[in-house]
Amino acid sequence: MDQPHSQNKKIAGAILAGGKSRRMGQNKANIEFQGRPLALHVIDRLGPQVPQLLWVGDVKPPGEAESLLKTLHDAVPGRRGPLAGILTALEWAASDACIFELVQIATVDMPFLPDDLTDRLRTTANPDCAAIPTYAGGRLQPLAGLWPVSWAPSLRTALERSESLSVRAYLDEMPSKLVDFASGFRDPFVNINTPEDLARAENSEF
Repeated sequence: MDQPHSQNKKIAGAILAGGKSRRMGQNKANIEFQGRPLALHVIDRLGPQVPQLLWVGDVKPPGEAESLLKTLHDAVPGRRGPLAGILTALEWAASDACIFELVQIATVDMPFLPDDLTDRLRTTANPDCAAIPTYAGGRLQPLAGLWPVSWAPSLRTALERSESLSVRAYLDEMPSKLVDFASGFRDPFVNINTPEDLARAENSEF
């Protein structure tokens, strides 16, 4: 893993790995992609961009990466979806021992994340405002966004009030700015959710 960008020293990274992988039929973190566990591709993409990389979820990271990551279990019981994982990362980063102001979110099934994702988002985000990437005509990618640590209390309250709160619904109530990533030969935010997605990604069809 390369050295993180020094200008991102107040930004932690968090890989969300708490999904059930129903459509894949097996755990996605360790499924083989291009000869390696899928999660390692995400770690390789995000790791050099931040000084601290978190792994959020009950599934263990691939063995060779476990020593490089701070592993956290969801702070909200009952598999409440990605917002629970985001809350876990934000609350950890908000603890007295931490100096982080923002958390770069990613999911375990995003192997093509831009190498400059955090650098581009940090110019727009601030300690009270998220930066959310968009792609292909403005399609929001909140699970690759840069989220403020200061949102932790608000997010916990929102999750306690609603068991069905969606990421988009929460973001609609919070200050955020969009950062467009121009379309290229491959979607950098593609999620590998199914065996068909996996085959397409192997063949560079995204």
